[in-house]
Amino acid sequence: MDREHRLTFCKRCDHQKFDSQKGIVCDLTNEIARFYSSCNDFSGDKTAVDRVVKNRELNKIHQEEYGKYGKPPKVTVWTIIRIIALIITLISLFVKLAS
Repeated sequence: MDREHRLTFCKRCDHQKFDSQKGIVCDLTNEIARFYSSCNDFSGDKTAVDRVVKNRELNKIHQEEYGKYGKPPKVTVWTIIRIIALIITLISLFVKLAS
């Protein structure tokens, strides 16, 4: 677990404080967080932390599926119909200009 993930807990914990050199630290230990999966001394809104962790995991899955460029655009039937109509219009204009 990296510092950013630990800060998900720390930013919502009642035991946090700010140190100008270290950033957010624990008020109980005066150190940055060093827990592995969750903090035993956490006191705060656990559901908010769970929601952020879940969103982060979903974003990670999204990145793995679609890469850094995001989800490919969805081509609908209406998009195809508009493209065909545009092609027909352009062809008819070229025929009128040619005659």
